[in-house]
Order: sequence, then structure tokens, then C-alpha cells
Amino acid sequence: THNTISELPAADMSGLCLTIPHLVTLDLSRNAISKIEHLCPSLKHLYLSDNSLSLQIFVQMNFAVIKKLSRLVLLDLQNNQLEYIPSDLFYGMPQLDTLILRQNRLQYLDSTQFSYNAQLWNLDLSQNYFNSFNVSVLKNNTILHSLKLHLNSITILSKEFVEYANS
Repeated sequence: THNTISELPAADMSGLCLTIPHLVTLDLSRNAISKIEHLCPSLKHLYLSDNSLSLQIFVQMNFAVIKKLSRLVLLDLQNNQLEYIPSDLFYGMPQLDTLILRQNRLQYLDSTQFSYNAQLWNLDLSQNYFNSFNVSVLKNNTILHSLKLHLNSITILSKEFVEYANS
């Protein structure tokens, strides 16, 4: 953390993955990352908070880099520039239990956003730009323990949300 890394070239990251084949935690927080070409498939904890990540960057890397992290348990993308997250971004992460999306520019989540993340336990969506929250986003997340929505612009919670919270 606290470096000035701006890119993760495939050759460098592949070398790291070969040198440390059982790498499970990678913390690249507080850098200036705007390009990711490769990540170690062995990762279980990935910290990318406080970078310059945006939807455009994810589109440029065709989401493939993130989608291949099938062992990922924790993903921290807080304090980036994410305005939107494609509905299938987390599909390849069935073990994901903690997702931190705090302090981005999110306004909307697709109703199938977390359909393949049945192990999701902690979800932090605080400090974004949500005006409302569609509880159908969580329909397959029956073990969700913590949902953080503070410091958004939500003015009313639907009856469905209250029923979900009480179930």
C-alpha cells in the first residue's frame, strides 16, 4: 500500500504468481492503479481500495481478470470511481463472502448482481449515490449478515426490504 503503482502488467503479475504460487492475499490499496492485466488465480483476499479504478478500466480489461478469481473470499473496491458494476462481474466468485464497495459513485445495482454469490456474508454499499435500494438484488443471499447502506441518499425503505430484513 501507499505506493505509486499505476499498472499491473501481465508479465510482472504472471511472474509473481509463478514465484508465489499459493499467494492468497494481495493488498494494492492506495496506489494509482488504472490498468490490471493479470491477477493470481490463487487469491482469496484482494484489496484494491483507494485507486483510480472505474468502469472504463474494467471494460478495457474485459472483466476477465476479475472474473477468473474463483477462490476470492474478500474483495475490497472501496474509494474508487465506480459508477456502475456489470451484473455478471461477480459470477465467477462463488466463495465471495465480503464485498466492500463503499465510497464509489454507484447509483444502481442490477437485480441479478449477486445471484451467484450465495456465500455473501458482508456487503458494504455505504457512501455511494443510491436513492433507493432494490431488495431483489439480495434474493439469493440468504446468509447475508451485514448490509451497510449509510451515507447514501435513500429516503424510504420498501415494504419488501423490511420483510427481507426481518426474515
